[in-house]
Amino acid sequence: ADAVQDGVVGQVEWVRAELHQWVYTNLRAKWSSVIRRGGAGGLERLLQLLSGYHASRTLALSALLRSGVSAKDDGSVFRSWGPRDLHLFTAHFLRVRFPLLLALNKAELPSAENALSAVQAAFPGERALAVSAATEYQLCRLRRRGVIEYETGGSGFRTREEELEGLDAVKRTSAEETMTRVRASMQRLGGSTGVQEVVNAAVALRPPAIAYPVADLATCRCDGPGEGGGGQCGAILRDAVVLRPGSEVQDVFETLKRPPWGLVAGEFVRAECRLPGGQKRVVRKAEPMTPENAVIRIMCNKRAQWQSKHQA
Repeated sequence: ADAVQDGVVGQVEWVRAELHQWVYTNLRAKWSSVIRRGGAGGLERLLQLLSGYHASRTLALSALLRSGVSAKDDGSVFRSWGPRDLHLFTAHFLRVRFPLLLALNKAELPSAENALSAVQAAFPGERALAVSAATEYQLCRLRRRGVIEYETGGSGFRTREEELEGLDAVKRTSAEETMTRVRASMQRLGGSTGVQEVVNAAVALRPPAIAYPVADLATCRCDGPGEGGGGQCGAILRDAVVLRPGSEVQDVFETLKRPPWGLVAGEFVRAECRLPGGQKRVVRKAEPMTPENAVIRIMCNKRAQWQSKHQA
């Protein structure tokens, strides 16, 4: 049992170390370019390097802030950084850009409980969840064969007795034995396979940004063609645009220009949002999308194709 626990903890340590060395080594190799530019140029160079990890400016600045550097600081502060400072910044960057969820598979095995406890003790700052992919697979197989009703990731399943009785003796026995093992595994895991819980927890580590584009902030009436493509849509908060974590107002604009949305065209002119109290305020292109500015109106210098069609 100790060997299993040590093996699992060792795997987690290896993954964490690989991620850290990946980012740290890349930054260290190009750190001279950050120092050489100095001042604001040095800060911009660092942000440029971090963009290679698909990190938005806002996210990168949040990692710097955690390291004691704000966007208002002179980038020359990096001249005093040594390896320890760069290692610390790398750790902060990884925490915000690549947060870890430890999904401990094979939780149906007797040794799994001790392994989970060992990982939680070794990494108290990380969330660890038990999961049984094998149990989920068996449930999906039984569902495909038509002998159970099961909602993926759900808690429990229902046997379809008529379908089960229709199988020959060998297949029926096999299915019944599988269901017995599956029930035992799900009971050990608290009633489910843990698969859906792991997916939900992973998404929650970096939840998506959501925007609700509207044509009128006072009424929250949506823009775009109405049902069937005719007239103008008058629905309230009809559209919800799901964006990557850390997305900015300009990302909403670019998304709305592309299919299937096609709600705006031309160049960005101005954007406003509706605050929770009903007031409105101007939002910058580089402003991060948050629940506060999620209801947004974007103005452009050109009519979209659907607008030109209905104006004609």
